[in-house]
Amino acid sequence: MGEISFGTIIHHVINKVNPKINRDEFYRLPIFTAQPTTKLSAEFTIQPRRVSTKFFNPLTYVSFEDDLFERVFFVGGHYERAIKSILNPKVRKNLLVLAAKTPTIPAVDVVQNVLTFLFQSYLVKNWNDRKMTLTQVDFSGNFERVADDIITKIETDIIWLKECLVWLNQFGIMMV
Repeated sequence: MGEISFGTIIHHVINKVNPKINRDEFYRLPIFTAQPTTKLSAEFTIQPRRVSTKFFNPLTYVSFEDDLFERVFFVGGHYERAIKSILNPKVRKNLLVLAAKTPTIPAVDVVQNVLTFLFQSYLVKNWNDRKMTLTQVDFSGNFERVADDIITKIETDIIWLKECLVWLNQFGIMMV
């Protein structure tokens, strides 16, 4: 047993408009976290079995002391805290590209005993945290097409969440 929750990661990027002016951009990514009652170990790696690799890659543990991240990620909820190793370098490099090109992986916080999963369908560029709206999206002008796109995104997230729960059960990390 354990606890599960939903929250967001806010990714802050500073873009140089010109040598004297910087522009802050914020991207909000929904996340799913699981905190098992059994203690997690920093040594374990995840080898998915019978779980679609469209949603998962084996976890690469990154120590919180490693200076592999220039940017700071914040996990929202009752409080915010900086997390340097929420994503491995390959995923971080490709964070703001289409979901089809970026695998979703679980990231482990051994100190807090928490597994974090990024929502697959939201790994797209131009999610603006200030307005909580997509600043640029490839929806067509036809309302039915827009509705279909939104429904597809929701379906993707439901399938992804089911895979997360199956994965937790399968490895005996948490019975959900």
